[in-house]
Amino acid sequence: METREFQEEQNNLEQVEEYIEKRILTLQEKKEELREDISKGRKDMWEEGRHVVSDFDDIVDICQRSEVIVADEKQYVENLKELQKLEKMKENPYFARIDVQDEYGPEESFYIGAVGLKDEKTYEMYVCDWRAPISSLFYGFDVGDAWYEVDGRRMDVTLQRKRQIQIEEGQLQNIYDTDSSMHDAILGKILSENTVNKLRVIVSSIQKEQNTAIRKIDKKAVLIYGPAGSGKTSVGLHRLAYILYHQREQLTAKNIVILSNSNIYHSYVSGILPALCEDEVSHSIFQDILQKGLPRDIRIEGYYQQYKALEGLDGEEVLRERKKFLELKYSKEMLIFIGNYFEEYKFELPDLKYSGHLILSAEDLSRKVARVICGSFKRKYEIVEGTIRKLYEDYFAEHKEEIYKEIEEKVEDYISQQELEVLYIKTKKQVIQNALERLKERNKLDGAAQLLQIMKTYEAQLTQQNGTASGMHAQLQKDMERKHLWYEDALLYLLVRIYMGEVHPLQNVLHVLIDEAQDYSILHLLILKMLYPKSSYTLLADVCQAISPVTTIRSYGEFQWVFGDDLEQLPLFKSYRSSGSINALAFRMMSQFQKEYSETYSYFQREGKKPQYICSRNKYQTIQEKLKVLENYNMVGILTKDESTARRIYEELTKCGEIVQLIDKPYDEMKERIIVLPLVYSKGLEFDAVITYDFMQGDGDDSFAGKMYLACTRALHELYFVEACELPIRWQECREYLEMVQELQ
Repeated sequence: METREFQEEQNNLEQVEEYIEKRILTLQEKKEELREDISKGRKDMWEEGRHVVSDFDDIVDICQRSEVIVADEKQYVENLKELQKLEKMKENPYFARIDVQDEYGPEESFYIGAVGLKDEKTYEMYVCDWRAPISSLFYGFDVGDAWYEVDGRRMDVTLQRKRQIQIEEGQLQNIYDTDSSMHDAILGKILSENTVNKLRVIVSSIQKEQNTAIRKIDKKAVLIYGPAGSGKTSVGLHRLAYILYHQREQLTAKNIVILSNSNIYHSYVSGILPALCEDEVSHSIFQDILQKGLPRDIRIEGYYQQYKALEGLDGEEVLRERKKFLELKYSKEMLIFIGNYFEEYKFELPDLKYSGHLILSAEDLSRKVARVICGSFKRKYEIVEGTIRKLYEDYFAEHKEEIYKEIEEKVEDYISQQELEVLYIKTKKQVIQNALERLKERNKLDGAAQLLQIMKTYEAQLTQQNGTASGMHAQLQKDMERKHLWYEDALLYLLVRIYMGEVHPLQNVLHVLIDEAQDYSILHLLILKMLYPKSSYTLLADVCQAISPVTTIRSYGEFQWVFGDDLEQLPLFKSYRSSGSINALAFRMMSQFQKEYSETYSYFQREGKKPQYICSRNKYQTIQEKLKVLENYNMVGILTKDESTARRIYEELTKCGEIVQLIDKPYDEMKERIIVLPLVYSKGLEFDAVITYDFMQGDGDDSFAGKMYLACTRALHELYFVEACELPIRWQECREYLEMVQELQ
């Protein structure tokens, strides 16, 4: 780049930094003024204010003083947020520049940063927020004809220049036009950096297809899918920041939920939104949603406990017993049956009687409510209940004098008119209550009873079709009696309770992001859709990383089945995480079982060491030796097949003085440099280097290829397989992608 152009950029940077410094000083002074005003206002309110309210003027005085203090406190918080934003901008105020020409005026230059910066007095725009409409030109177009949208209107322009600018600690390091050959070089540099135990902001390196996924907000649900390392999690988090920026009047961070299956993910992604100057959003684990939606006395198997059971880790007998009807419970047919059951539910109605008199027969009551009954199961019940109440209210009003006489005859002693009215109302309430109790009893208006009835009916249907009973109802009834449910039964119980109105939908949740969405099921998604009826969705998925062949989503069409035409599917075709050597191995593994995989996806070519396959007699010692080689990396992951193996490795390494963290529970958080954890807890995470321990002993499992793919793609720079056996026969085609090391002697 020419020295003159570099100097121009240097001058601009200095101008921006000068304004930032001035603005910081102004805000700091204002902060102190506000602090003093708030302190003085509180003191005056206490010392001079009226502490005993005697008339309306006292109330007005207190309210006025309180409003002034509240306004000052609000301004103080906003001032503090602005200061924090500017302090972050000092280090790196922007990362790009675009020069734009439209048909109405001269060429203009726009600088793009993680947040926007505008002169408070002149309104001059120093830095455009990366989410601003015009900033989309940087991500979506090369130099030449381009366009962007403002309030639904297309603006056609010519992009004259597209430049990336490297600024570190407030110092200009490099500038380059991204149409040059420098583009891939700078991307490679970013990807080659060592990771940390937090996800990083990617605003300066968002790729075109990622940008499309981030900015797609005109659909109720967006499925972002692609290979490991394609940036799905980063795109999802940046998409939330984009939504908050463009829909500030419709929602805030309080209306957004990030959903995952573990706290490990939460600790990993926390900080992205605050780094983009947005408030942190709430994070939920589906297990918590499940537990809150069921009665407190019900014990529920956990998500990962189910995984262990299906892996056969709890015994083959348990596994055989369970798999008999597991697929049925997760099937579309079961969900359709439950939906139809409640849609077509016909309430068994009682005769309405009072003191031997028939008010309305059950048949006539059925005909009466049939004319008005509609809506959800809960709404239908409310109509039936309201009709019964109204009929009794009308009857008691029409026969009030007769009922008075009956009450007087029963009491025998003299009672006043007022006492008579009290007994009349009490009698009416009790009669209505008894009728509603009969209604509930006849219709099993309890979630547990309805679930058992559904299972019984569905099982009878299966028996009629196939000639054999599945045993689902008997198993569920036994578990209900001991109040301990399998995970899949707990999901069905929650679904039934939502249909019945025993669990109320959450109307204040307006957007849900689901990470590793392929590890859920259509049953999970249906529950969420019903629980958050006003919400839009961001779904992040890679079916190749599904942890179970039975309980998870294995094709993207299943998402479409749940969300229908409201869903937009946006693929990310390129992986950026791992080195070329690691990706070559991972892609070869997947292509062995999905031949079209390498044809569909690609990866960024970045140099790196070949993965090593080490046959070792002393595997713990081998791991220690590798940890010494990897001591310059920030994050090293040691992946195991299960929790017990992870604990053994942790104990062996700590005996030898290694500082290692064990993650053997889904609610742990990453804190140390070296992490030992089961593979299933590593989903969504990345490490500079990965050591897998004794994985090949599980070769032969139907989902083994997916597990190996998952393990490989956790590593950015180096990958080691520490095994007791030779490379299995079915993986021999992968030998060319591995460095084979023998340590058996």
